[in-house]
Formats: sequence, C-alpha cells, structure tokens
Amino acid sequence: LVIGSRGAFYWGLGSGEPHGLRITGECSSAYVLGPLLAVFGLLAFQRRLPWRRVLLGVAAGGAVVLAVNMGRIVVIADSVQRWNSEAAFWWSHVVVGSLVAVIGNIVALALAIRIAFAGDRAGT
Repeated sequence: LVIGSRGAFYWGLGSGEPHGLRITGECSSAYVLGPLLAVFGLLAFQRRLPWRRVLLGVAAGGAVVLAVNMGRIVVIADSVQRWNSEAAFWWSHVVVGSLVAVIGNIVALALAIRIAFAGDRAGT
C-alpha cells in the first residue's frame, strides 16, 4: 500500500508483522529528477539541441531513475521484512541503497546524454 500524500510505503498489512517506510524528500526520485531537468533545459538552450532528443533523453533517464529508486525501496523493504532489525534497515538503506542509487543515477545520466547528443557530430 502506498499513501502518496503521506510519503509512506506499507507492506505486510493484515499479516502478523506489518511494516512501513516513510519516504522523505531526500530519498524520493524528485531529488534527482529536478536537477536532471534543469541541466537538460539549460543544455538545450545553450547547445541548440533538438527538443525531441532532449525530451526523449530526459524521459529515458527519468524512467531509469524511477525504476532504480523503486527497486531500492523494494530492497529496503525486503531486508526489513527478512531480518526485522535496525541493522537491516541501515545496511539496506545507507550502504546498499546508496550504492544502487548512485550507480543507477550515473546510468540514467549517461543514457540521457547519449540520447540527447545522438547524431551530434563534432559539436555541431
């Protein structure tokens, strides 16, 4: 169950061990999507890249960011469900989750750049 207005993700409701995560602004996809949109907006104006490629690049990169972030939340939820401890939350959120997020965001940015600059030879 996801309650968007509260930024919460619940699972195991109705079972003997319900759990929930409160998703803060720092852990949301918006935290990464905002800068991605801003950078590509400026890039489109300065480089005069075709809007179609810029929008397609941002859409593809944004889709990767959203998928990675959702996968990160599922990993955290699974760890908490399996080991039911603060240590499980800490390791899955801070260590594994951060690593997954950083790698996923790099992949998303690389994909967006590749698509936006497709066909752009020698800076023309």
